[in-house]
Amino acid sequence: MNELQFSTIVPHEKMSFLFMTAAYLPSILVPLVGLVFPAIAMASLFLYIEKQEIV
Repeated sequence: MNELQFSTIVPHEKMSFLFMTAAYLPSILVPLVGLVFPAIAMASLFLYIEKQEIV
């Protein structure tokens, strides 16, 4: 779909809103995926392997 067809479906005023609504997501998801999720995974795996009885 080229730009002309897209602009007839979505008015030009709403196009900027449509593409800029998720502009803040990388600043949230990059630290989450790069720091928080690995930290949780490493901590939980560390606690699992250090248990005395692994069932």
